[in-house]
Amino acid sequence: MLLRTPTMVGTPELVINNVRIFNGTEVLPGTHSVVVSEGLITSISEALASPTSNNTTTVIDGTGCSLVPGLIDSHVHVTTAQDLDNLASYGITAACDMGCFPASMLSQIRALTTDGSGPPRPHLLSAGTPATSPGSAHSHIPAMPAEALLTDPADADRFVKNRLTVDCSDYVKLIADVPGPSQALLDALTAATRAAGLHTVVHAATAEPFRMAVRSGADCVTHAPLDAAIDDAVAGELRDRDGTVVATLTMMENIASWRETANFEHSLESVRVLRRAGVRLLAGTDANSLPGRAVKHGESLARELELAVMAGLEPLEALRSATSLPAEYWGMTGRGMVGAGMRADLLLVDGEPWSDISDLRKIRAVYIGGRAVV
Repeated sequence: MLLRTPTMVGTPELVINNVRIFNGTEVLPGTHSVVVSEGLITSISEALASPTSNNTTTVIDGTGCSLVPGLIDSHVHVTTAQDLDNLASYGITAACDMGCFPASMLSQIRALTTDGSGPPRPHLLSAGTPATSPGSAHSHIPAMPAEALLTDPADADRFVKNRLTVDCSDYVKLIADVPGPSQALLDALTAATRAAGLHTVVHAATAEPFRMAVRSGADCVTHAPLDAAIDDAVAGELRDRDGTVVATLTMMENIASWRETANFEHSLESVRVLRRAGVRLLAGTDANSLPGRAVKHGESLARELELAVMAGLEPLEALRSATSLPAEYWGMTGRGMVGAGMRADLLLVDGEPWSDISDLRKIRAVYIGGRAVV
């Protein structure tokens, strides 16, 4: 729906004129003028005849361009200010960190996004410390906290309570792997997380851990298996309880490029099966700054959406998976849509990404809360 009514009175600080709009769910017909004041979109109207900049208002000519909501990456690992700035420079205005520890580092990262002293940076949610078990691949990560290494289901409540009190986690991250947590431990952690009112997000990069995650009742499973595609029964179970998957195809493509036993086609086929079943799919990259085989923050999300289209999503579906759908799922109020009253988190690109998803790479401007990033 095209929203035309101003939501507040104030001098416009930014006008993007004569621009096509994907509003987060659909493409609006025609071209439009988008007015921004005090960090919010105050109105959307038909394109103006010839607006001009002045001392208080910057006018951007959007001829030939498309405006989309700021993108949301639903799987990143942020450790530095540069990671945040790289996300922002590629139009990612919000992200979900899927594991940051210790708590002191998480506090520092959060401060970079909220203190207002630096450049405009993405809104960030985080899981804080994830849960796994001794002997799992992730248990060998340097600085993995001892409390993350669980074996006894009786410890699930304590772990989840600590995420709330120590990390102020927005959701709880579990790592399913073989070897790794038992089914009983995953079940207990998922139940404790649900009792605390949070989403459970489970890492599952191969088929059996993926099935374990689904059996546990996890709300969200991240990664698409590289050893075998998931089947219709697993996808149907996820759909029937409104489950969500963040496939991280960019990371799976990366791993398959160097691990002989990994087959990226299994990941693509898993996404096809999930889409056919009607499972909610959110775009996420697993972006990180680890040496050697990193997935780059920011630029990798465009690749993620291109791979999603390769797996069978229509470009509009891919765009929704990085805008309105994650904003709704993660509770990012005021984000993920272009509309009056929404935050002015915006990405301006050349072309029409709903026709050619690669047009998301043709960045003209990025705004976070109405402030120019690019």
